[in-house]
Amino acid sequence: MASNKGRLKGRLLSLYDASDSWMGSCREVFADNPDLRTQEIVLQSGLQPGMGHSLFYALDKIWIDPVIDWLNK
Repeated sequence: MASNKGRLKGRLLSLYDASDSWMGSCREVFADNPDLRTQEIVLQSGLQPGMGHSLFYALDKIWIDPVIDWLNK
């Protein structure tokens, strides 16, 4: 896999569900790219525990609201 070390620029938002066994934190990528302005949010799917990656398969306030807030910054 090609390294993205030092190649990414701009603002990046990372969202993932705490129970997601497929995808997780981007902290390593963020650390390798010091020019990034980043935010990472770990979501707790709450009413639908254990949704993991499927949380993002449909529109849901749990992830839409943080995206809108981040875009408005």
